[in-house]
Amino acid sequence: MAGPYDVPHFQAGKSGMCSSFKNSTASGSCDSNYSGAVWYYMVIFVIAQFIHGAGVCPLYPLVPAYLDENVEPRQMPIYLGLWYLSSFLGPGIGALLGGQFLSVFVDIEQPSGLNLTPKDPRWIGAWWLGFLVFGLLFFLLAITISGFPSSLPGAKERREKHIRQGNLNKKSDIKEARLKEILPELKSLLLNRTLLFNTLGVSVGLIFIGSLIPFLGKILQLKFGLDSVKNGYLLSAVMTPTIMGM
Repeated sequence: MAGPYDVPHFQAGKSGMCSSFKNSTASGSCDSNYSGAVWYYMVIFVIAQFIHGAGVCPLYPLVPAYLDENVEPRQMPIYLGLWYLSSFLGPGIGALLGGQFLSVFVDIEQPSGLNLTPKDPRWIGAWWLGFLVFGLLFFLLAITISGFPSSLPGAKERREKHIRQGNLNKKSDIKEARLKEILPELKSLLLNRTLLFNTLGVSVGLIFIGSLIPFLGKILQLKFGLDSVKNGYLLSAVMTPTIMGM
């Protein structure tokens, strides 16, 4: 994911910086060519976000299914809890490290004659650095995950054992999914009040968090004068228990 997200930074280069960095006031105007190309970079961000979502979302249904096929039933809650715990801690750690990255100037080194600090309203941190670092880590993890076998050692024996005990159905008894059965199955899920209201409750909570988090960092900086590092610490402290409480 480093590539799509970092394209605007590397393509615009230092020539795309606003001229306000060249003087002591914050009222400078951006280069006209750069301003007209904002839509182009926005499209890149949208495409990158789409690819990111398409790559991350399959983990949530596939990982529990993979664990269910390869782990003892009595151990399943432990593995599943660790999986969801790591996914909940990730955003908090990301906010913490993001604050560290934003404490670095966007071009790593400031131009000559410029001595801005993270508290300066004209400061732009190295927002692209996190995508580059974690993108490389994701690439290495993707290679590792792609090497996983379809079933872990001992999974077949455990499945046969549970079939003999009557805890699992035989493969011949498993109902095959068909396209024409999607709508009836969807209707049965929507008529399940417990599932429906639980899903709505989680969705409302995520909508609230999703609408608050993007603006909370900027509010903390403008209203309380926090720099990027302290902002990241505070966001991490707020986000982690909040998301875990969901």
